[in-house]
Amino acid sequence: MYEPSDELGALIAKCDLLKVRELLLEAHRQANEEAASQDQVAYFKSEYANAWYAFRDNPGTDTAHALLTAVPELRRFFERYSVDRTFEGGQIELPLRRLVSAIVLTTSQLKQELDEIFGYSGQVRPSEQQTYMFYESLYFFTHLVIRTSASRGFTQAQAKKLLIFLKPTIVLTAVDTFSKHWPEDLKAKMYGDVFEKLDEALLEYAEHDVLFSKEEPLNEQTLIGVFASNVAELSSASFYRAKAMAVALRTIKAVHEMDLERLTDDVLRVIDSVDLEQLQRFWNLKGVKPRSGSTETASPNVDIFERAALFAGAVTEATQLLANAVERSPHHSDDWTGEPRAEILWICLTFVLHLTDRIVFSVASGDRDLFMNRLVEILAEKIDRGEVGEMRQLPGEGFVRIRRGDDLKTEYNAAQRHWSRFKLWREDKGVGGTLTWEFAKTIGCEMYDQCDPALITLVSICATETFGFLTKVFTEMRRGPDDGTHPAANALDQSQ
Repeated sequence: MYEPSDELGALIAKCDLLKVRELLLEAHRQANEEAASQDQVAYFKSEYANAWYAFRDNPGTDTAHALLTAVPELRRFFERYSVDRTFEGGQIELPLRRLVSAIVLTTSQLKQELDEIFGYSGQVRPSEQQTYMFYESLYFFTHLVIRTSASRGFTQAQAKKLLIFLKPTIVLTAVDTFSKHWPEDLKAKMYGDVFEKLDEALLEYAEHDVLFSKEEPLNEQTLIGVFASNVAELSSASFYRAKAMAVALRTIKAVHEMDLERLTDDVLRVIDSVDLEQLQRFWNLKGVKPRSGSTETASPNVDIFERAALFAGAVTEATQLLANAVERSPHHSDDWTGEPRAEILWICLTFVLHLTDRIVFSVASGDRDLFMNRLVEILAEKIDRGEVGEMRQLPGEGFVRIRRGDDLKTEYNAAQRHWSRFKLWREDKGVGGTLTWEFAKTIGCEMYDQCDPALITLVSICATETFGFLTKVFTEMRRGPDDGTHPAANALDQSQ
């Protein structure tokens, strides 16, 4: 921990650390692109890489201080984003304020487009329809934040804390945008009304799992379809379907531009440090509070993400076991010892994820996208923490290739496209062209340059056993483990 009198500490305390992180991410991207354009790979000094990863994953005062101590040349990046803030609490609240700003800014920008669609542009005084459409937009984007927070791994307690921060802020914005100078007693009643409407809207939107349908943009089983329909009904406009379609297309564009995953990830890093009682006292003093008896809207899909977190251990274990078996196979011996190489671990991990996707699709297809997206996110974080073997390649002493959890998302998608072409088994009982056989051929012919049928057979058997292990773990997890045991341990016992 740095001392308060530390010069670097004083600079960091006044700095927008999230902006600094974005700037450094962009610098890395440019370095990687420039190297790739010359068929090369960008490498960075180990001491910088270690300090950078700590700061990237947790952009706080301590990690920033360590980064600047390791690489003083980065000081200019921090000076560039110095702000008038000299206390740690500001850094904690900043991601929350950014998230609220994104909701309000996106809603305000969409309002201008809705005014254009429904012919309200140029009106000096907003109509009742405009006011209600603005409210509906705030409700919709607030729900998207809650949904995204669930997909990014917020616990129920963290999601509740986020709601306690968000809801009064959104209610205050909704009321003060059009009625800021009204008497306080009337505004207090409006706050209560808007709280109730917000809760109703959040519950309505939570009933729908799919964001948008390209084939049917106005499908009212999707979030965008419901929102577009709600807005069009509020306007009482003619040419209902054409205008609802315009709303849907403008809204999906606004959603993609919000970058909600990054914003909620930043909030997740600080949410546990937020003083809940202080927040509640603040809003109560301002009179922005729900009527008594109002309920909090629960974060959707929390159970799915908890299962994904539980299953991540099985994927890690299966990857390590498969990689060990693959490395032993060319030696035709169980006497091989050592750690699997990074490239072997990587291809085994993406293959195990593909096997998992097939299992989830066959058993719980409705949860597939949410489960797999969260699982990949968790494993990306485990890679960054060094919990999935050694994923870094070391081309020379003192230098490492920056290949981290973010790479997993891209390479998992590529693995999905590649392995989905093959069937698990053939009706004639043959093995050629099956998923595990093609995986084994890739290992033998491409990774070891040995298209040896014996080697390919051994690896194929290992891959088939891995599929069985994962299936048992997933089935055990859905059924519920025995008291005091972990589903992965149960399945491993059964598979031996």
